Amino acid sequence: MSIIGVKASANVKSFLFTPVGYAFMLGTLTSVNKLNMNAETMSTNSVTSKEDSFGGIAGNGGVAMYQFGTSTGSYQTNQKMLYPVETATTLANNLPQSRYQASAMSNSGTAAYIVGGAIPWSVRYKTIVKSPFSTDTPATLGNSFSDMGNVPGTCSNNHTAGYTFGGYSDSAAVPPLTQVNKITYSNDSISNTICSLPLPTFSSSVLSNDGTAAYCTGGRDETLNIYKVNYSTEARTTINATLTSNLINSVAVEKYQTAGYLIGGYTYPIGGESVSYIQKLNFSNETKTTISATLSTAGSNYITGGASNNGVI
Repeated sequence: MSIIGVKASANVKSFLFTPVGYAFMLGTLTSVNKLNMNAETMSTNSVTSKEDSFGGIAGNGGVAMYQFGTSTGSYQTNQKMLYPVETATTLANNLPQSRYQASAMSNSGTAAYIVGGAIPWSVRYKTIVKSPFSTDTPATLGNSFSDMGNVPGTCSNNHTAGYTFGGYSDSAAVPPLTQVNKITYSNDSISNTICSLPLPTFSSSVLSNDGTAAYCTGGRDETLNIYKVNYSTEARTTINATLTSNLINSVAVEKYQTAGYLIGGYTYPIGGESVSYIQKLNFSNETKTTISATLSTAGSNYITGGASNNGVI
């Protein structure tokens, strides 16, 4: 899940409205939970969203949040929720193929990138779909990753590059993956395995401190560790802060260059506790706390993902 925003300059931030984080809800629910990241309060909005599961989420800063591969459309249809009116519509253009449990990331102002996913369970995709925000027309890129699969963790370093973390591989020899991959937004070029995670994982949640580092959390490696990938060196380290519980499918949203929030999730192995609490990682000192705001409905059985709306950056 990636931060969204349109960059005005390298050093100037202009917030048009209060930074908020959105989380799409699943199952029989059609509501959207919204975290005000200034006040750290949670609210629930009623929108015409799809009953869904495991759609890839990406945001276009100050404009809209997208959900790619909705379950109601055989994992090919997409929907768009406009900011700040918070109404959702189904897009006319589908994904080129069914992508169950896909993930997404955003070059805000330009395009969303949909990665991984499957036709359950015969194919797990290594290819990448790009959907320009100007046309909302998804198309498969000519290049692809060397390996990928279901629910990789994803994030964006603002308008520079997108990153994938792990994923459930199509290769029987190595499910899931440890690799961290990169797509450079300026030319859509691919860099495979810029670094590796200590343990194989998928369903992780990744926070981005734009311009500095990504933080990979949770997932099915069954640790409480938080792994940091420095954007300048592309080296992976482990920070001192740890998670409260090993969670999968927490929604990751960020307040620009300030803090990241992990909303809900459920403990792994599957069958564990669904949680409603929200963990906060302060980027400046890499400390983790739990804020007082909570989800209206516990767990990630009801959450497909989310995006940050930080206005114009």
